[in-house]
Amino acid sequence: MCATALEEETDGLFLRLKAHPLPDILTRPMLKRMCTAKIANAYITKAELHYEGSCGIDASVLEASGILPYEMVLIANVTNGRRFETYTIPEPKGSGAFCLYGGAAHMGAPGDEIIIMAYGYLNEAEVDKFRSPKVVRLAAENKLAP
Repeated sequence: MCATALEEETDGLFLRLKAHPLPDILTRPMLKRMCTAKIANAYITKAELHYEGSCGIDASVLEASGILPYEMVLIANVTNGRRFETYTIPEPKGSGAFCLYGGAAHMGAPGDEIIIMAYGYLNEAEVDKFRSPKVVRLAAENKLAP
């Protein structure tokens, strides 16, 4: 497609948009879902199917990441490619525990590498100030890096 034809097609699109304006809900300020925290290089230590369901995480790692107990998170299993949402529960500090409980136990097995991501909804002013998520990269045995 030549540049002139592309310009004409683009102009036509803009004319159609002007003739049919977007609903107010699509043009007013919106909250943006931003990744606010990330735990990387974590390895599942336990998967227990018969439990209420959640993801147990070493409390010292939760604290370092800023992710709260019972906060909803997205977990990406690097080993098998699965992604799922659940909530966090604190495991003993310094334990290195990363446990999948209940239905989440079907999503990974001990030894699988996972990434845990938390999200927040930010308004335009908060997005302008936001620079990047708090990232915690773990050392061996799911310990906080020195």
